[in-house]
Amino acid sequence: MKRKILAIMLILSLCLAGTLSVYGEALTGPEEYRITVSNKGGTYSFDGISVHFKKDFLGKGMDPAAFDVRIYAEDGIPYIEFNPDVEDFDKKVMVKVDRGERSFYDITTGETITLLLDHNNFHTDHFSRLVVID
Repeated sequence: MKRKILAIMLILSLCLAGTLSVYGEALTGPEEYRITVSNKGGTYSFDGISVHFKKDFLGKGMDPAAFDVRIYAEDGIPYIEFNPDVEDFDKKVMVKVDRGERSFYDITTGETITLLLDHNNFHTDHFSRLVVID
């Protein structure tokens, strides 16, 4: 009987520890990524936010291009930011946001916030700081 109780307690503690490791981690700063994109295009995904580059989207002499990507919130508004800024692509870049809850580091408060995002697709012909929601 003691072994059964001990086994049940062990299983419950392992399940709880796994849940806490998935949901209990707070972000300590904006999410930062570095991507390198060629004129062949491609899709890059960042936990429910995807960026799709069409073939030949870059101007001549820009192949390949490296971008630093930051995902964060400011005053509760989620953003995706690309550096360097690009003023005009030859073909528009699509940003796709999946519906669901997502955690963001809010640079104003210094805390992790969870926002419910609606499904959203939008096209941009330049890069800078983009709002992820309507």
